[in-house]
Amino acid sequence: MGKKHQISPVSVLAGGAALTAIGVVLAPVMLKTGLRTIRKYASQFVFDPETGQIRRKDENVVVLNEEDYTIEKQ
Repeated sequence: MGKKHQISPVSVLAGGAALTAIGVVLAPVMLKTGLRTIRKYASQFVFDPETGQIRRKDENVVVLNEEDYTIEKQ
């Protein structure tokens, strides 16, 4: 006949404590890594207030304001 294997309450508490300790240690590391990744990919996009859209940044585009240039008519 097969014997039933019982888990002692001490083992359950020890396992729970180990999982909690691992979670407490790893959660901030995982959060920091996730935030770093989000910032990295978010820096590739920019909000365009004129169109109200979020678009990918153009690396080779220079945006000029009216104060930055003048147009001379001949």
